[in-house]
Amino acid sequence: MPVPSGNTVMLSTRSAAVLALVTTHAGQRVASVQQLMAWFRLTPAEARVTRALAHGDSLDEYAQREGVTRATVKTQLQAVFAKTGTSSQKDLVRLVLTLPAVRGDSGRPKFTSLGDDRDIKQE
Repeated sequence: MPVPSGNTVMLSTRSAAVLALVTTHAGQRVASVQQLMAWFRLTPAEARVTRALAHGDSLDEYAQREGVTRATVKTQLQAVFAKTGTSSQKDLVRLVLTLPAVRGDSGRPKFTSLGDDRDIKQE
């Protein structure tokens, strides 16, 4: 539509359209198990359940796939909450999805200790 000259205001009688896109976090990179272990001092099992939740798995789906009981997964999740400072699955997933999923040259993250076991720097 051409732009009117001067101070003239044109109003259109055409109706407006709205496009709303709703997506899941599918395709979004999530920090690796190794990164989660380094950043939050999680065990491998705790990091795996954390990553699975960030990918949208339910506790039951994860437990069945891993061959463990739901009670075991709940225990792991409570430890994850304590180590990450979160108190709900929603908060945990939000935290994990805001972390950078950085990959090293080989596709695996590289970590270097800074001397103190609590301080881990990603290269």
